Amino acid sequence: MGFWGSWTIGETEDGPIVCLTNGDAKPHVSVYADKAINEAREQRDQRLMCEEIAAFLNGGKRPAWVSDLDRFGEFGLFSPCGSYVIATGPYVSSDSDEFEWDESEEAVANRKELIGHIFK
Repeated sequence: MGFWGSWTIGETEDGPIVCLTNGDAKPHVSVYADKAINEAREQRDQRLMCEEIAAFLNGGKRPAWVSDLDRFGEFGLFSPCGSYVIATGPYVSSDSDEFEWDESEEAVANRKELIGHIFK
């Protein structure tokens, strides 16, 4: 069993994310690759990074490239080359058409715990 359960790759209009398979209201991980030579390469790199983070959260080996990231803010990791990993969500419905992050104490603590687990 992985960190909080079983993790998989989900799809969004912004690209793949790493999320729990059971749909629990927990944060997920958004990953953005370094700017590549072309969009196809960047998308491939982003998916590979997501797969490696999911494997790590499922109890596998921590990706070596995570060691090259620096912590920024409470929920993110950043590379000078432009890649970043951020713990986001869970989202809650709002009065507008957009979703907003859950800002409850529990949700904030969960995002901090998730990114801390990846970064340690």
